[in-house]
Amino acid sequence: DVAPAAAPGPVETVVNARRIELDFDRESWVEIRDAEGRVVFSQLNRPGTRREVEGVAPFSIVIGNAHGVKLRYNDSDVDLMPYTRTDVARLTLK
Repeated sequence: DVAPAAAPGPVETVVNARRIELDFDRESWVEIRDAEGRVVFSQLNRPGTRREVEGVAPFSIVIGNAHGVKLRYNDSDVDLMPYTRTDVARLTLK
């Protein structure tokens, strides 16, 4: 017997969808919250890994060990230095 394929669930069309790309040169913890305050990404990341997160802006972001992270937002590089204190970056991407 082959079960019929499940119908896909409702597809959420995100009009204001934005993409965040993170490249990790050093171990780093990241938490990203979307426009509604929901955690859309939260984890410890190994050096040499890359993550992509999509959702609705604005995003509230906290990055630990920020000096080891490269951040791109909608294909543009973001300089974390102005937002970094004691190697923790806190910023909002709109």
